[in-house]
Amino acid sequence: MEEVRTIDSKSCKEIYVILNKLGLFYKLPIELKEYIIQNQDLSYKYDFNIDLPLVYQIDNENTKAYISYLYLKYINDSDNEKNILLRKYEQNEKIYQEKLIEKYDSNNIFKNKEIENAENIPNTVAIVEYKETIISKVINRIKNIFSRKN
Repeated sequence: MEEVRTIDSKSCKEIYVILNKLGLFYKLPIELKEYIIQNQDLSYKYDFNIDLPLVYQIDNENTKAYISYLYLKYINDSDNEKNILLRKYEQNEKIYQEKLIEKYDSNNIFKNKEIENAENIPNTVAIVEYKETIISKVINRIKNIFSRKN
């Protein structure tokens, strides 16, 4: 039950409301039900409409992940459907890993930065104007005074 200890209070509230409205909350183990009930954010209001698809009603990515995990592990009774879901999760993970490899490839990581840096460099060059400080002005005046006397 250690994997459940990471559910945030907002997600606990959303999971509680969704699974109760769908009549699936009873399928969870007792410890998990108690954790969700005790750790939900009571000040957070979440409305769930059974008539609308679940995908369009959950904005929180954590809640989506938790519900899919709970469905796979506790709610779903069909082994065939579990296998289909596991294959889909594996495909999604493979695509995600490929994107990470492409994004952080050591051969391409510096090329992308060079292109970004080249786009940010302006075509005009600013001319730096040298201004004499007060101390350097005083020192130069003193030098001029002594150089005239010689």
